[in-house]
Amino acid sequence: MIFKLDISEIMGTKPFKSYIQELAERDYGIDELSRKVSNIELKFDLVLDSIDIGVIGIDVNNRIFEFNKAAENILHMKKD
Repeated sequence: MIFKLDISEIMGTKPFKSYIQELAERDYGIDELSRKVSNIELKFDLVLDSIDIGVIGIDVNNRIFEFNKAAENILHMKKD
């Protein structure tokens, strides 16, 4: 199964807009923002690695920037 998820689709959602608004309204320091980003990345990685379907992230230049464990098996590749 292959699908393209345009980041603008995500950015247009109500939850995403609400989250960005919350970040803008609060007076977070750079350390707190860095922790929040790391937390989001960790959750994203946990979700990707917990599903059995291969997921491959491709950037606008058609380069692979992310893939999960199932995709490793499909591609016969390992993350660096």
